[in-house]
Amino acid sequence: MPVEGLALPFRLLEDGTGSWASFRPLIGAWSDERRSLAVGADGPGTRLVATARPTAADAVDAPTGPGVFALRWFDCPSADAEEFVELSAAAWPAFEQGTPGTRVFGLFRAGEPVGDATRFLLCTRYPNLAAWESSRFDTGTAEFRRRAELTRRTQVGVWRLA
Repeated sequence: MPVEGLALPFRLLEDGTGSWASFRPLIGAWSDERRSLAVGADGPGTRLVATARPTAADAVDAPTGPGVFALRWFDCPSADAEEFVELSAAAWPAFEQGTPGTRVFGLFRAGEPVGDATRFLLCTRYPNLAAWESSRFDTGTAEFRRRAELTRRTQVGVWRLA
């Protein structure tokens, strides 16, 4: 995980102008709708800080490849935010191996905590929508079970690279 003060800053934009990744909806939205991630803390959008991934803001670490991208929001108690990150990072290798073609590109802490809640954005690529759907049944590891206990709210959208 990045050390405080050395954290990698990103921004989530409500358009396709981001330099790190740009997404468009897979199902059911206007054709011109976009979300994108930009490197750096300055400028418009929701401020994000990389946690366990990515470890660098290089283009090589940016989302790539065919398939679909799940952009999932999580809210958890701020007191449990570090545990949430550690549990996620510990679970990813087996999760990625169990769903071939799946890759977690980033878990970002979003903005400042609101009250006692911290928000995260998870960016994961799946080879197709069927792989994303089937991966929902493979989240019973101890790490994912504990992370689910810490999660107050979650919301996902499925996108593709623009």
